[in-house]
Amino acid sequence: MTLVDKLITSAEKTKSILCFGLDPVLEKMPPYFKHPRDITTFFNTIFHEMYHQNVQVGAFKPNEGYYLKHDQTINGTTIYDGSEILTAIIKSIKQFKDTPIILDIKRGDTTTSSTNYAEHSKKKYSPDAVTVNPYMGTDSITPFLPHGAYILCRTSNLGAKDLQDLHFTDGDRIIPLYMKVAQLIAGWHDISPGNVGAVIGANNPAELELIAKYFKNTGKKIPLLIPGIGQQQGKTKEVTEKLKTIEYDLRIVRVNVSSGISESWNTDKPEDYTKTIIKKIMQLNEEIGDITSNHNTT
Repeated sequence: MTLVDKLITSAEKTKSILCFGLDPVLEKMPPYFKHPRDITTFFNTIFHEMYHQNVQVGAFKPNEGYYLKHDQTINGTTIYDGSEILTAIIKSIKQFKDTPIILDIKRGDTTTSSTNYAEHSKKKYSPDAVTVNPYMGTDSITPFLPHGAYILCRTSNLGAKDLQDLHFTDGDRIIPLYMKVAQLIAGWHDISPGNVGAVIGANNPAELELIAKYFKNTGKKIPLLIPGIGQQQGKTKEVTEKLKTIEYDLRIVRVNVSSGISESWNTDKPEDYTKTIIKKIMQLNEEIGDITSNHNTT
């Protein structure tokens, strides 16, 4: 199955396009979680409650950097706490059958290095897709494409404007860099059809609409991964309404929320953190609304 196939299957099964970003910050968990290995318990308790209550999401996205920081060397011995926690978390979320796992690694290197990174992530974690940085061009991202890849296009971080908003001449037109990347993504789609998506920030709604319209007009099914909800000021309903207006197939869209879910627990009653988080997931699914109305279009 291609990434597009997996996303559509998941959306139709779960009725959700919410992506649960698994970015653990130990200091922002309930106070009785004190050791990195407690991260596993924190998330597993949430997963158990989701499964028990049949609360669904359309994808999970662990960010590797939040886990690898917990690897350490003590007295000359390397303790792979973070790597093992990430492996355990991915194993746990595979209980949600047909729900894609997007591994956020943002790699992009020389061809040989990218091949090694792609093989490592596939063998160690078996995700359905990874995130990839396109800065080094076609040969740097090609090894990731057959396994599913979301290419950074217009990102949600504050510094994105430093490069992505720069304009340059493209034939007889002047376009921003992020639109050139969108053109490349549409071309890379042809290398591995159905496996190439784009990352576009929710907090840049005008750019999101412009890029989505471009993809729509190509006639190609290009999945969108949309971060930036919550702390980065993106709004769930605004995102989905814009995409519905241009009749983008919402089944291949994933709206990512990370800290907005995992850090939403009530600080007055930390023992009830799962209840608060489950309510937040349900609230976000409700805000996103119906995802099937545009399913006959690209």
